[in-house]
Amino acid sequence: MRQALVGKTIVVSWSESDREMDISSGDETPYTVQTEARFLFGADGQIATRYDRTINDRRPFSAAQTFDANGSLLTGPASGVYKIVKIEFQDRGFAASLVWGNHGAQQIRVAVGPGASACTGEFLQGTDRTGGTDYISPVDGKKKRSISRQVSGVSCQIANG
Repeated sequence: MRQALVGKTIVVSWSESDREMDISSGDETPYTVQTEARFLFGADGQIATRYDRTINDRRPFSAAQTFDANGSLLTGPASGVYKIVKIEFQDRGFAASLVWGNHGAQQIRVAVGPGASACTGEFLQGTDRTGGTDYISPVDGKKKRSISRQVSGVSCQIANG
């Protein structure tokens, strides 16, 4: 399956309707996020990724990273609210694990069709034991807590190059 992905770019995108609370003030704020995760599979086995988030149609957040053929991080941000930390190949695709805030976990799962001509994507979100996830907001630098997150419109595309 890995060999079929060489020279291909997989793009997984989705929309979120989120609600967060400012921990110091208790104020709750709704916001929308458009997210796109790109996976570029090189001939040398390395995987380059780009993870872009646009919050309320502005203030984009991006992280570019490089992984070895085994899916281990080679280069990229050492810290940050959103980042891919591992890519694991599976029988018919792969899963990219992300960290979110201090405790949240996210995963992008991609199933690849025969000949790597089509794909389907899935986005999963976990929380800590309390049911919430605290983080430092990349928008204003304040400590926030995720109250809710609804993911919709997950799409997956494969392109050459």
